[in-house]
Amino acid sequence: MTRLAPRARVYVINIDRFFSRVETGPGSQVLHDRDIERRYHEKRLWQEVHRRLCTKLAAVCGHTFAYFRAGKTGHWVVRGGSFKSTPVAEGVSTDQDQWNDYKASAERFVASLPVDRRCVLLIYVPHSRTKTAEAQFVADALGMELVAPQVEGLRTFDGSHLDKPSSELWSKAFFEMAGPRIRQCLQH
Repeated sequence: MTRLAPRARVYVINIDRFFSRVETGPGSQVLHDRDIERRYHEKRLWQEVHRRLCTKLAAVCGHTFAYFRAGKTGHWVVRGGSFKSTPVAEGVSTDQDQWNDYKASAERFVASLPVDRRCVLLIYVPHSRTKTAEAQFVADALGMELVAPQVEGLRTFDGSHLDKPSSELWSKAFFEMAGPRIRQCLQH
């Protein structure tokens, strides 16, 4: 956080494993690889080539799974591959022994942000193994609200990410819940 020196007026944190001390592959690269900026710049350039090629000449890419962000909206565009759509459901919390570690990490992280705690929104985007109890524990431990709209009938396209209609429904519900607080934080 010191290196990033964040200055936003509102922070929205999806706390689904955000406060785990386990580094993911990409997270480890960002934190430790010396040439990460160069590699991500190259990746961004190649993604543009990939997007244009697979959009204009889909036959070149075949039916292999590919994804990229739409330039105008930032939405993920998925081509090829096949996934099993699954409904959003509650998962089993199997790691309750780590919840106090998540709490301690969350306390340090939120305290490091340069805004009033009311301008830090803790959210939880549902998926096929949603762990609401874990997210609620962290939010309660911080004395903060968990912004987690309950929307019926949501589905994922791959077991993890909401499909487009579901993401639009969930996002609308999120902004209805969080919009007033976001606007209030932005006005200060």
